[in-house]
Amino acid sequence: MNEAIRSPQTIVGLLVENVKKVKLVKLSPDGKTIFITGANQQGKTSLVDGLWWAIGGKNAMRKTSEPIREGETEARAVVEFQDFTVERRITMKSSYLYVTLKDEAQTKISSPQDFLNKFLGTVSIDPTEILQMSPKEQVDVLLRLFKIYDKVTELDGKYEKAYQERWAIGQERDSAVGALDNLVKPAEGTPREEKSVIELSNKLKSAINYNQDLVNQKKYIQDTVEDITQLEKDIVSLEKELADKRNSVLELKKTIATENEKIKDKNPVATQPIEEEISKVEEFNNKVREAKKYDEFQAKVNSLNDNYKSKTQVCEGITKQKQEILQSVKMPVEGLTIDDRGLVFGPTRRPMEQLSDSEQHMIAGRIAMAEKPTIRILRIKHGESLDDKTFEMYQKMAEEHGYQLIVEKVDTSGKLGIVLEEGEVIAKNSQLTHSEVKDKQ
Repeated sequence: MNEAIRSPQTIVGLLVENVKKVKLVKLSPDGKTIFITGANQQGKTSLVDGLWWAIGGKNAMRKTSEPIREGETEARAVVEFQDFTVERRITMKSSYLYVTLKDEAQTKISSPQDFLNKFLGTVSIDPTEILQMSPKEQVDVLLRLFKIYDKVTELDGKYEKAYQERWAIGQERDSAVGALDNLVKPAEGTPREEKSVIELSNKLKSAINYNQDLVNQKKYIQDTVEDITQLEKDIVSLEKELADKRNSVLELKKTIATENEKIKDKNPVATQPIEEEISKVEEFNNKVREAKKYDEFQAKVNSLNDNYKSKTQVCEGITKQKQEILQSVKMPVEGLTIDDRGLVFGPTRRPMEQLSDSEQHMIAGRIAMAEKPTIRILRIKHGESLDDKTFEMYQKMAEEHGYQLIVEKVDTSGKLGIVLEEGEVIAKNSQLTHSEVKDKQ
């Protein structure tokens, strides 16, 4: 069935009734450009909105809360193309779409919006509106045109995540570097293990106890020697007790021999070095702590630098992947590319805002017409804002790509195109070129 639909399809008939400001408008366009003119607030935009609602589906109506003309209960828009007719009926509760083929049987399409979507472009937008968009919105239009919006958006999301992670790592690294710079770098060979005051104190206590025991032992020996001397003096006067005393002497001498044997190789432990070491241990430990802290921050900085480099590689990889995707598509304008600023043009890669008006309109027009779907109609809302040269450029591009222009223009002469007043047609002027219109006016 789709094979029977010729390309391009343009509007050959249009009926809009009770849409917003329109009462009833019925047209049979016979040219590539349809001028909708009149003063402000006379129904020009309402007429073209009705046309777009007919073919664009409910999404095209989502910004309008009250599509039906005040005082009416139903609105409709009928658009006739070369090979089929589209009708949109809007009630107070819902809207209905009908598509009829212009074959002998006047076949009704069972899924009308799906049918239309096959012939509509992904990008169907007023080229002058493209110029009012932000750089990101302009890029999004182009990406949707190439059907790579989702893929590039996913890559942008990954890049943003990696970039933010890298930024956080950079912040943490810079903070660690600042802290490291405020630390004194330890001297070569500074230990990384602190000394224990408790262990040294126990060591000192043990040495003192040892020394005391040694003193006690020496005193004991000295006292014992004195006892022997005293006993020997007493032997003379204590003959009776001589035997016992001699036994005591023998026992004591044995004891002396034993004790002497115990201490013959022992010397007192010098406590002064230990005391001096204890007095300096805090200074030593401070140096150890500073060295360990320096090592920790140095390791942290090194780790963060590695993480930062890793995230940079991720960002660069994503950027390269995105560039490869963008380079794989053919741009609608030679010399047009995309970078971080948005759309850029020419060998010097100037952003859109730095281009001349003619260059901007040329690029916008090429983008709007690049897809070349089966239904080729293009809306220009504010035709009065275009100078002659720019408008003729749009007409030439439309002719080249088989597009039909629908131009809304504030014009009160009554001599240009379809003239509306209070929602109705008051004049239908023959289709003229832009130059002929200008001469006639």
